Amino acid sequence: MPAVTFDLWYTLLYLTPGEGESYYRSQLEAAVATLEESERIPDGPTLAHDPMASVFAQVLESAVASAHKGLSVTPAQQIQSAGVAVGRRPRPERYLQRLGDLVASQPFRLAPGCREMLRGLREDGYRIGIVSNTVGETGAMLRPHLRSLGIGEYFDAMVFSDEHPWSKPAPDPYWWTVEKLGERPETTVHVGDSSSDVDGGRRAGLRGTILFTGLHSEYGSSYRGLHASPTAGSAVADRVVEHLDEVRPLIHDLLPA
Repeated sequence: MPAVTFDLWYTLLYLTPGEGESYYRSQLEAAVATLEESERIPDGPTLAHDPMASVFAQVLESAVASAHKGLSVTPAQQIQSAGVAVGRRPRPERYLQRLGDLVASQPFRLAPGCREMLRGLREDGYRIGIVSNTVGETGAMLRPHLRSLGIGEYFDAMVFSDEHPWSKPAPDPYWWTVEKLGERPETTVHVGDSSSDVDGGRRAGLRGTILFTGLHSEYGSSYRGLHASPTAGSAVADRVVEHLDEVRPLIHDLLPA
């Protein structure tokens, strides 16, 4: 049976702009707390709280830039890089613990029409997967939210970039997911909110891509500055939709029986 893959952030679930800004600031605070409690490197620099936060913000920005190039830099790697820059030896597990607690506390919301769309695609017999870049958090931290929001049961395969060496727009995460779904790229359509989704789907040879714009207005300024690269590539989506209830008929159009 043909397959459909989805991006996660701002396609299936989201935070409001204010919630997103609070989440970003709390990520920086979790990193700084981990760095401040860490062992000092002899002869390393001595930085106050705010400069440490600025260093980690730069490390996170660099990790996002790498993701846009198809390379995964995990949160554990990020805190280690920041430690080198500020003269500390942080324990990645401490940062991941703080980050996990932070992610668990977030009031994630389902995109309007998300559950109904997934239920309909499942009733139609499609295999369904997730292809998500996880730079500021891990897939393991997000999976419980999918279950608690009542949509985890609809996915037959998930790929999160922190669990692999690559990220969208590299074709590899699509190939990996399609293989797990028991399908082929030419019988798979991807739905996402960014140019990386479109570019990656095209590079992977998928049957089609759908750009979802309905939650672009919910980007916080920090998220928009970090993740919403304007035109990361030359690919153009096969379809553009503003509402998820438009997706199911378009899937039927792109993947005719």
